[in-house]
Amino acid sequence: MVNSYFITLLFLGFVGFFHTSYTHDNHINTQLVLSTSQHLTGSDILSQHSNINDGKKSIKQFTGGDTLAYVTPWNNKGYDIVKKFKGKFDYVSPVWYNIQSQQERFLITGEHDVDRSWMEQVKGKTASGDLVGKIVPRFQLEGWKLEDYQRFINDKKKAHQLIDLIMNQVKRYEYDGVVLEVGYPVALLYFLEHISRTLHEFNKELIIVLPPLRQEYQQMITADIYQHMATFVDRFSLMTYDYSSYRADGGPNAPIDWMMDNIIGLTNENNRHQLLLGINLYAMSYLPTRPPQPLVMNQVLERLAAPRDTLDDNETVINIEWDQESEEHWFEDQDEDGIIQGIIWMPTIKSLQRRIHLAEDYQVGLSLWEVGQGLDYFMSLFSVIIMNRKRRSASLKSFALIALLGGFISNVVVHGAMEEEEDDDDSPSPKMYPPLPPIKGPYIAPITPKYNYAEVIHKSYLFYHAQKSGYLPYQRMAWRGDSCKVCVGKYGEDLSHGWYEAANTMKWGLPFGWTATQLAFNIVVFGDAMKAVDELAEGLELLKWGADYLINAHYNDTHVVGQLGTSALGPISKLIELDVDFNYWGPPEEYEQWVPTGLPHEASYITPDNPSSEIIGEYSAAMAAISIAWRPYDEAFADDLVDRAKRLFKLATEHQGSYVSSNDNAFQWATFWYPSTHYVDELAWSAAWIYAATKDPDWLDTAKEWYLKASDSFTEYSWDEKGGALHVLLYLFTKEEMFYTNSMEYFNQFLPNPNQIVKYTPRGLAYIEHWGSVGYSGNVAFLMLAMAKAMDYKGTEAEQMVTFATQQINYALGDYGYSWVVGFGDNFPSKPYHKSSYNSYIDYPMRGEFQDKVEKDFSESKTGQRFILYGAVEGGPSVDDSWYDDRSNYEYSEVTQDYNSAWTGAIAGLIDYYGVDKFEPYTDCGLDLGWSHPNASTPPAWPADDCYHTCNKGCPRGEMASSYSWKLLMNPQAAETMIDTLYPGQGAARAFTVTGGNSIKQQAKPNDQGEKQQVDDENGKTEGHKKKKHHHHQKDKKQKTSTANPSPCSSYVVSVLAALISLIFIR
Repeated sequence: MVNSYFITLLFLGFVGFFHTSYTHDNHINTQLVLSTSQHLTGSDILSQHSNINDGKKSIKQFTGGDTLAYVTPWNNKGYDIVKKFKGKFDYVSPVWYNIQSQQERFLITGEHDVDRSWMEQVKGKTASGDLVGKIVPRFQLEGWKLEDYQRFINDKKKAHQLIDLIMNQVKRYEYDGVVLEVGYPVALLYFLEHISRTLHEFNKELIIVLPPLRQEYQQMITADIYQHMATFVDRFSLMTYDYSSYRADGGPNAPIDWMMDNIIGLTNENNRHQLLLGINLYAMSYLPTRPPQPLVMNQVLERLAAPRDTLDDNETVINIEWDQESEEHWFEDQDEDGIIQGIIWMPTIKSLQRRIHLAEDYQVGLSLWEVGQGLDYFMSLFSVIIMNRKRRSASLKSFALIALLGGFISNVVVHGAMEEEEDDDDSPSPKMYPPLPPIKGPYIAPITPKYNYAEVIHKSYLFYHAQKSGYLPYQRMAWRGDSCKVCVGKYGEDLSHGWYEAANTMKWGLPFGWTATQLAFNIVVFGDAMKAVDELAEGLELLKWGADYLINAHYNDTHVVGQLGTSALGPISKLIELDVDFNYWGPPEEYEQWVPTGLPHEASYITPDNPSSEIIGEYSAAMAAISIAWRPYDEAFADDLVDRAKRLFKLATEHQGSYVSSNDNAFQWATFWYPSTHYVDELAWSAAWIYAATKDPDWLDTAKEWYLKASDSFTEYSWDEKGGALHVLLYLFTKEEMFYTNSMEYFNQFLPNPNQIVKYTPRGLAYIEHWGSVGYSGNVAFLMLAMAKAMDYKGTEAEQMVTFATQQINYALGDYGYSWVVGFGDNFPSKPYHKSSYNSYIDYPMRGEFQDKVEKDFSESKTGQRFILYGAVEGGPSVDDSWYDDRSNYEYSEVTQDYNSAWTGAIAGLIDYYGVDKFEPYTDCGLDLGWSHPNASTPPAWPADDCYHTCNKGCPRGEMASSYSWKLLMNPQAAETMIDTLYPGQGAARAFTVTGGNSIKQQAKPNDQGEKQQVDDENGKTEGHKKKKHHHHQKDKKQKTSTANPSPCSSYVVSVLAALISLIFIR
């Protein structure tokens, strides 16, 4: 009775909250979510808005896509802007023409505004010959009534009549195309298709203005409509602004999540590049007693400069507030008597940066309304790189965050060639800079190794033990134990193995798959060097643990687990910040005790009806790559992996699609954290690895076919983009000139030469991406060392690549007095953003507290980690080499599976380059792995012939014989005896962790067995799957008697309620 009453109250409270949120929209002054660290005052804007350094005024550096600048004849400033910054805009659209419907004819007005001289000054070509400043005037339907639309739609002759009139203007003034604003384009498809056809006959372009996705427009513009129009429209100018203009009390002009929803909701990976995301450069003023008022920014300046009696001595110290939810600034507009005249929401450098980041992340273009309405220093939009979102799609193109309009610097302190970021007053720690200054002159790689790279790789592999999921055969460190104990798929798959993504317990398919592929790539290229310093066994053991997860995720050839874990539950999650996994701040060993029944580690599937070619392609690549590394040690295992890789490639190519377009809530949220740019590169990557594993020339042909289709992916190397690595991989296994040429062209973006475009921090870090700057430079360092090894480290090009790689790795290891690797060097990070090394299951002081209190302690406490997270590569510094050493600024302090992956290979590459004789094998001897903690269990009793985990001496070097855990892995039939050596008396109970079998007491979901049988009957379980041993069984549980499925709505409500109980009330 009490529970029912409690849940009823909770539900009513939830409904009330939901209603209130929608009623007030969180935009009125009393409900704003403010962040004082985003501080800005009126005097800041007044003193800086006119400052421009136009040294790069003709260089376009925004790389998300094309840019369209609107200019209006009633604001001459826009005309001057596009002339002054000629070359930065792909399209310029003067707002000249209106189309009036007059019974039997059309009248086009505005021709008197056409300025031929101005057009000649705007248009130009880039150094590569590409046309910029293409003139595409806007034609807008003016004053059309319903009957005008009806006549136009019903009489196709009228469509051709209007096309002729528009084309007369295009030909007369030699326009490059037109922008059409016709209200709801779906109603005029016949007209639009035929004007597109006519324009294209004359090599002219068509840009259509689209209304944004919002409740009242949902039926007028959809993804299907967009996809259809994308077949004949060149670009779409999306009006993602005026979000709150229908509300008297106002609100943000363009909430950033709403803009992102529009990108995801309309586009897919094939047509996303056609979208131009609308950016407003004007402000809006709201007062309930009058209609909303648009303001050009010069009018805003007047209001900021106006005297107020409420300010001492008429000083213009007006606080500009930051709404963290929408990521926009606003302020109260008061008259001289202190009476509020309106709430003004306006664009600023910071808010524009956020939207530019969004466009970069999703690789969409921009349409700016209207360039003359903004402030002068908006021309330096991208000078300061700030990003508070977690791990959006990373891109080498993002190092061009220095400007849509270009590379201008407005009152920022410059160190070398890069800009300093502003301090964060609310940070629990001060902004830090490296103790040592930049070197003078070019970097010269040391002749002998400066650091003990054998120690670094040993600790890097140790980091992956901190991330391990599942029942562990042995504990490497005292503060990590068994977890993911009920990680069972819908069809009974054991999904407990593998490792966690970062500080959470999620297993997202694309980054997990790439991490596994890259860890295998390391061994394929530098396995001999690893073996020489006794690290190869550790690397292979880690690969096997990841492969176990991938194999079990491959239930059959139509059902593959693409994600494990419960992030957010649905659209409501955004509104109330409801993220299940990310709202747990304790150790992974206790996650399943904390989370409500039914929510832990949900498996989400890729199927023919819910495709993800990038995830399946990456899984395929990982299996093929792992097969190469493992073939010398287990040929049957390698054969099974290759077979699976081929079948997965077939699934990925026969059912193409991206999880970015999925209707599955889990993958929609995966898109929020890890948005895939496209999947063609993963298909090329998969085929290339299958060729490497088989040497079958047919697979090389297939790899080349997809490789040539993936040309737009050749800009970075990461979990999202495989382009740079494709060149190198295919060259390593073919030695063909094409791949060599493309590899060097890719590397020349980083190396000193006329084509270098990558910027460096003052102390020499290649600044590829703000989020994970050290990890991304390490990715490139690995590729260069792999390429240099293929060239026997000889020649100028090889020397340059080794120098680059050494500079990047040594920067991160402490060349300037600070190491970005936890537990390495004398000065390393003290507060990595990692939950289990802070709140371990053996040291969790806040166990039993509400999770919001645990989060506050984790994020804001100045307490260092309770255990050393050896080997973890932190995110990295800002463009000026600065950072914060705390858990609240997690873009600097976050650690992830992918940051360490290629980094580990780069370290092995330096061991190979300098010579294995320069390094002694490193061991756990002397490391603080937590065994002295009073709550620690008894450590494993490693035998005398183990020199890897102990201080023992005398093991033969380079023979895979120093690690007892490797011997255990290679002798599963002796698992019980060998584990009994480590844990006396426990061998029989723990042998299943090596051999498999029905020993993990996991809980399968009720009613799954019937569906499982149905899937097996329809598709047939794979032979490989039949041979697998799943160590799980159901707990005793009464089965449901009803076979009726709950409605999606009721399931959703139950899930939300369960999560709310969990996140708010469960301790």
